[in-house]
Amino acid sequence: MTSLPTTWDLPYASHMALFDASSAHAHLDHPDIASLGAPDCALFVQNCARDRLFTRAGMEAAARKIRAVYEALGRPERYRMRFYDVPHQFNAEMQEDAFDWLEQWLAGKRAPAGG
Repeated sequence: MTSLPTTWDLPYASHMALFDASSAHAHLDHPDIASLGAPDCALFVQNCARDRLFTRAGMEAAARKIRAVYEALGRPERYRMRFYDVPHQFNAEMQEDAFDWLEQWLAGKRAPAGG
């Protein structure tokens, strides 16, 4: 998770075409879009501290923006961000943390009928 303005001058083109979902980014940044489900949707953002695709400043800016939304809506416990001391990846530790988060927020909840 990062703030888009911090990605414009990155030398890596691997994600260049992924950032504009139906021109949504003309008015919204990544953290804005991630916050659209707040406060009902619990959100866990996992960032890699040694990421070469996103800057630390961009990841921290996004975290502050999302945290502010959840706090303003009175549900700060529904947002969590964690840095892992790894390059860009989704390793076993991160997966376990993600499963724990999902279990915490989805335990006992069922999908609506027909959904």
